[in-house]
Amino acid sequence: MKKILLLGASFALLSAGINSYNVNLDGLKKLSASQITKIFADKLAKNLPMQIDSITKITKVVSLDNKITIFKHIDMKDEKMQQAFKNKTQELKKAMFGLDSKIICLNPETNYMVTKKGIVLIYAYSDYEHKPLFRYSIEKEDCLKFKH
Repeated sequence: MKKILLLGASFALLSAGINSYNVNLDGLKKLSASQITKIFADKLAKNLPMQIDSITKITKVVSLDNKITIFKHIDMKDEKMQQAFKNKTQELKKAMFGLDSKIICLNPETNYMVTKKGIVLIYAYSDYEHKPLFRYSIEKEDCLKFKH
């Protein structure tokens, strides 16, 4: 579970990093959804591949219209991951979705991107051998469940 928290915290740095690219809430209001997704994806892509922690790496990011797809590889051969999630991919998916949606939806800039601009964040997870594990999206309805 500690690894999952590290994964979530790592993405918090990425999503909060949008501020370091001089795109604040006021700046987001002036841009279209496709402009925002392109800026976000371009800035993140310049740093790829990005090792998030000892078992997770972001390998690719793609934007299309109002969608940003982030591709992550997880080392499922890691002993701690095997013990915690052996044959429990749905539990891992649920845990990751919970962390990612909380991070995205509680950050003012990314919450605005999702709830006001209609941007959809798609996460596609695979193992290091490129075997798909799971994917999910964070959309407006997900963020509306969080109270600010």
